[in-house]
Amino acid sequence: MVFSVELLDREGGEIRASLFNEAAEQHYDLMQCGRCFTLCNGSVRPAQKKYSVLKHGYELVFDGRCQIHMVDDDADIGAVRLAVQKIASVTQMAVPSSVDICGVIVSGSTLKSFRPKKEKL
Repeated sequence: MVFSVELLDREGGEIRASLFNEAAEQHYDLMQCGRCFTLCNGSVRPAQKKYSVLKHGYELVFDGRCQIHMVDDDADIGAVRLAVQKIASVTQMAVPSSVDICGVIVSGSTLKSFRPKKEKL
C-alpha cells in the first residue's frame, strides 16, 4: 500500500511525502487536503522526479514507525501555488511532463496495494 501527499509550510516550501504499507493503512483516512499535520519519524531521500511535480530535490518517506497528527490550522501557511492548465492541453505537452489540473472528480478508486517492477520476490 502506498499514497503520497504534497506538503506546504509557512515559508512556502513544498515537499512530497509518501506513506507506505502500515503508515498508508493507518493514516489514509486522516490525511485531508487543506488541513495541518505534524509528521514525525520520516526518512529523507532524493526525490523521484517521475512521481513528483514539485521542484524540491528531496522527498519524505514514512513507514509504520511514523507518527502523524492533525493539528489546528495555521493561518500563516498560504495556499498551494498551481499553474493550472486545461485538460485539453495535456495532449500537446511533451512526455513525460508535469501538469496542474483543476477539475471535478467524477469517479475514483480505493486504496490498493502494488508491487514495484524492480522488487525481488
